[in-house]
Amino acid sequence: TVSVLYWKGGKQKRSYMATTRDAAINYANEAVEYDRNERYDEALPAYVKACEYFNVAIKHEKNERLKEYMRQKTEGYIARAEEIKSSIRMAAGQKQKRVPGISDKKVNDPEPVIMKELTEEQLQEAGKEMEEELTKLIGMSSVKEALRKMCRTLQLDLQRKKAGHEVMAPIRHMVFTGNPGTGKTTIARTVGRLFHRLGLSSSGKVVEVQKSDLVSGYVNQTGMKTKEKITEARGGVLFVDEAYQLTDALARGQTDMGGEAVDEMMRVMNETGPDSTTFIFAGYKDSINSFLDYNAGLQSRVRYSFDFEDYTPAELTSILKIKLDSKGWKMHPVLVKQLPTLLANGTSSGLRAKYNGRLIDNLVQWAADELNNRLTVKSTSEELVTLEISDIQVALQRFETPALPVKTKEADEDLARLLEKWGLQAIKQVLQDKGYVKVSDVLVITEDDCRKVLGMEESSLATKKLMTLVTTLRKERVGVGMVVPPLSTHDLASFLRSVDCPEYLQLFVAHKVDFTTLLLLTYDDLKEIGVTEVGPRRRIFHSLEITREERNVIAALNRAGSVDTPSSEHEALILQDRLDKLKSGSANNKKFDALSDPLFE
Repeated sequence: TVSVLYWKGGKQKRSYMATTRDAAINYANEAVEYDRNERYDEALPAYVKACEYFNVAIKHEKNERLKEYMRQKTEGYIARAEEIKSSIRMAAGQKQKRVPGISDKKVNDPEPVIMKELTEEQLQEAGKEMEEELTKLIGMSSVKEALRKMCRTLQLDLQRKKAGHEVMAPIRHMVFTGNPGTGKTTIARTVGRLFHRLGLSSSGKVVEVQKSDLVSGYVNQTGMKTKEKITEARGGVLFVDEAYQLTDALARGQTDMGGEAVDEMMRVMNETGPDSTTFIFAGYKDSINSFLDYNAGLQSRVRYSFDFEDYTPAELTSILKIKLDSKGWKMHPVLVKQLPTLLANGTSSGLRAKYNGRLIDNLVQWAADELNNRLTVKSTSEELVTLEISDIQVALQRFETPALPVKTKEADEDLARLLEKWGLQAIKQVLQDKGYVKVSDVLVITEDDCRKVLGMEESSLATKKLMTLVTTLRKERVGVGMVVPPLSTHDLASFLRSVDCPEYLQLFVAHKVDFTTLLLLTYDDLKEIGVTEVGPRRRIFHSLEITREERNVIAALNRAGSVDTPSSEHEALILQDRLDKLKSGSANNKKFDALSDPLFE
């Protein structure tokens, strides 16, 4: 164990504590480095030493937030040390000691790649080939123009290097923002090929990943997993789809390993040369902006930004024609003339925003199904591959959504703030278009509505967030009663002042906790937010319990008062007495029992 020495002088003690923390950090860094290089016999004692020093530092640390951070790190290091120890024991007598979750092969940096200098003709040819690719793509006018500018900039940079001049911004990472199906992956592959033609990358490969490909549930394994993907994409592009999922939980103050993946990527984002990895982060615009805000250095490492707009009905018409031509199928002349109108009238902006190019994939498949239902085995060869107007009409009906009352006014401020707090700004317009303009409107949304009415994918992050919000709102309404005084009569600042804890206001604001959310918090939630001292936490939680009960009593009192019977009148008197006692602070409450307190479990 680590011995603890004390000095009388406060300054000397603080110096000692800083030294203890530094020692813990040094041992932890050593352990992580050994672990990544599969030197487990050396990693294990380093983890143990790190935990010992951290425990000493935690014991005497005054800063509660720093103490909680060190405690979380220590728990992770202990878990990893136990895993390594168990694996070493199981591997006793074998030639190689392996740890579950660690790749069988080491992630080594490849040898530097030296590319031949391109001639002026080759640079021009690269731009010409990219232009040919862009010409084949439907829509995306703003993205195409941005790509042309980027290509021209890169060509000029290469000429500057050839002439012996410095390049102003050699970093070439980028973000793609837009709804699903707008062609982000297609353009990422185009970028990969362009960089290879220009000699900026040693290969044109694009490695596509999501959060699940980068993040592991064990400490340090996320870094290893991410590093493996970075190495796989060396000399090409690492396309991180829905990148915002890596930091979503962290932005809400929750524990998540996604930040470790971001940190690992940032370690190599300043690297340049043909063997480096180019990163493309993709997702919804608002969500990607939040992702970039996660770390001040992340945004500075991203040079290019491309915004992908939704396809128009005319553009979707062109995509459908191209898709049919590629399969050797045809459209009846009447359908050719009516198709733009059919798509414009048969799809809403919300539906197109949900599917975009994928809408045509579904439409063609469903139209083919209808064609098969309509034809007989005696059909001619041409009839077998010719879609008619009825086929498209029936297919479009499968996208239809239940009619809702049309509401022209915009979403009110309460709903707008709620959507912003839950990171759902991207669907605000969709909700508004479908008539959901108040918080009370959102209460009735079901999972079926998300798919049929709002045009949202069932498995998407936005759908899961929205249904979690709906569930939370419903529980809140049940818990506080629908007939209690409006929540606007209370505010967070006044509540915290009433329990003599005004110093925690900024902490709650930072975690986006308003008074409504406050009523839903548990004792453990308060601790996770940062109210770690037992006294203030107990005062806040006790007052929350009283407030919740008071609201339940008021709701029950209103229900009892709405029925004119002797029993309801007697119940109302009992409830009124209980309410008066709660307000006066004389109500009998359960006596605090230290043994049942979460801190002592």
